[in-house]
Amino acid sequence: MANADPDPSSTITLGSNIAIGTPAALPQITKPLSIASGGFLLASIGNGLFNVAPTSALTLDGSFNNAGPLGVAGGKLVLNGGTVTQTGVITATGGELWVQGGAQLPDCAGKRREPVLQPRFAWPDP
Repeated sequence: MANADPDPSSTITLGSNIAIGTPAALPQITKPLSIASGGFLLASIGNGLFNVAPTSALTLDGSFNNAGPLGVAGGKLVLNGGTVTQTGVITATGGELWVQGGAQLPDCAGKRREPVLQPRFAWPDP
């Protein structure tokens, strides 16, 4: 429904905790879309590779819990503020992954790692 809205961008604000079974099965995100947690938890329990159009972006604003791989195969995924609890690989294959606004990636599968900067990643200035 957010894609069909005539506004150039859309924001979805959670009113309760929500779990997405397979984000990859959602329709392609074709315009800038923000999901604001509003103090609730957005959880992905399946394949976390969001289908974002190359000219668009998905912003996860707030806390997010992901049990599978998280990333984009095109477009941009922005983790803005909050804490991302991740038990799988974080990837951007053909897209960009931005971590900004104080977002934290404290623990990935029980291993703390420094990000490996590669040309396909965009890390904005603080």
